[in-house]
Amino acid sequence: MTRDGDADRVELAELAWEDDAAGRWVAALPDGPILHVDAVGELIVDIVADADGPVTVEEIAREARRRVPGAPPSALEDVRAFVAALREAGVVRAAPRPAVGPAAPGPGAA
Repeated sequence: MTRDGDADRVELAELAWEDDAAGRWVAALPDGPILHVDAVGELIVDIVADADGPVTVEEIAREARRRVPGAPPSALEDVRAFVAALREAGVVRAAPRPAVGPAAPGPGAA
């Protein structure tokens, strides 16, 4: 596992968000705090929302660098810090880990 649980996958929590002239406002439902996110935060929320499933911090950073040519070398650290803040606010959450190994026998199995 990489530092700070980067191998953990995150997904969006149930959210409400609105874009206006000031930027994007996001809130975890039903009663999370309302946050104003800057352009980086908006990009991260969009990347997680656009993903086909849960994503790691590394995957988010890689996609951010693809979408923003010339992103600074600190992009991974910036994404790591922002995702941690989004987790704390309830905007993203840890995705359940897929089951590993053989499935348990069902009822009536010998």
